[in-house]
Amino acid sequence: MKMVVDSSPSPYPLRGKNTHQLHLSLGDFKQHVQRLNNQINQSIFKTGLKEQRVEVLKDKVLILSKHSRAHLLQSLDELDPQASRTLDLYLLQKYKSDLKRVFEEEFQINVLSVLKDYDPETELAGTMILFSQDIQFTS
Repeated sequence: MKMVVDSSPSPYPLRGKNTHQLHLSLGDFKQHVQRLNNQINQSIFKTGLKEQRVEVLKDKVLILSKHSRAHLLQSLDELDPQASRTLDLYLLQKYKSDLKRVFEEEFQINVLSVLKDYDPETELAGTMILFSQDIQFTS
């Protein structure tokens, strides 16, 4: 039996080597994340979020949110659902790019990836931001 060794790079290249200290409390950080997330949504979709919840897990931030579907996209859903879904994907790419840039500028931390999905039927979205380091907060 031949042993196979996976020599591919880790998806977390700097994970575990150190932490990134933020000079905010956890609660202040979560509120700041909610404000930034809402601002980015308003800049792209011209409407704010109905609800959002932020959770922090070592090197990840998870944002669960309830949106208001843009009226243009609602109309397009009725005429051409596939075109509407394609436009959703382009808008998600723009959102992820903007969110990554804003997080790196605002918190001076390396963002490995931003993952997001949106369900137009329920208007629910999930966003996960992955950092290269664990984040720590002041008390």
